[in-house]
Amino acid sequence: MKQCPLRLIAATLAVFAGGVAQADTCKRPLRVDSLGQIDRSTLALTNVYGPAAVEDQCTIIDRSVFGSSINFYILPQSLANADTVYVFVKSYRKLTTEPLDQIKVSRGGTWYFPNGSNGSTIPLGRRDDVPFIGTVEDWNKVHSAAGSPEDMEKQLGLRWHAYSDPEEKSWSSQRAGFWSTHADFDFSRGTLTNILIRFPSGGKTPAPFQIGIPKGTTEFQLELNSNADGLSGTYRFVVQ
Repeated sequence: MKQCPLRLIAATLAVFAGGVAQADTCKRPLRVDSLGQIDRSTLALTNVYGPAAVEDQCTIIDRSVFGSSINFYILPQSLANADTVYVFVKSYRKLTTEPLDQIKVSRGGTWYFPNGSNGSTIPLGRRDDVPFIGTVEDWNKVHSAAGSPEDMEKQLGLRWHAYSDPEEKSWSSQRAGFWSTHADFDFSRGTLTNILIRFPSGGKTPAPFQIGIPKGTTEFQLELNSNADGLSGTYRFVVQ
């Protein structure tokens, strides 16, 4: 049975918000021969040595084996009442220098957007690290209430929010409050990347996403929110 990371949220948030780098309490990822071997967690990554499972509330990342970016994987899930699994990810990164962009957005998998007034939808492909041209306050104002992807496009000035299915049954901006930023996060020394991930329920292929750890990154936190409860949780990573 896979470990549900929900119970990790409170402790992880408290440590990250306080800025305490308690690396002595963190553990390194558990190396495995293949992603298919992982049965106690739902999040994995790869480095120069191969795949590894993320099993702890705080994980040490050795830059020497990861470089400037990390390839993460969300392991396959099956839902009894849905054909699609979606995961919303917020990646807060703490830096030693001022970031070029405070907020960026990415999208993985195939999402959908209305095709004009004919009632159909068009698929939207992958997008990586697109800067939000606006302030943190602007971002939070847009996400102070739920809205359709079409409304969000107009307010954000970019097409990022989308529907997870062609029938428009669910969409990424339904849970607008999740996308609001933490009030105590220091954007003068940090950046936030928001990611949309989508994959078929009952599939066999892990869903990939990438997190950059440019020079000056000291730690980062991943917050996951999903329609599959076992995927929702918070993880902290200390970069050494």
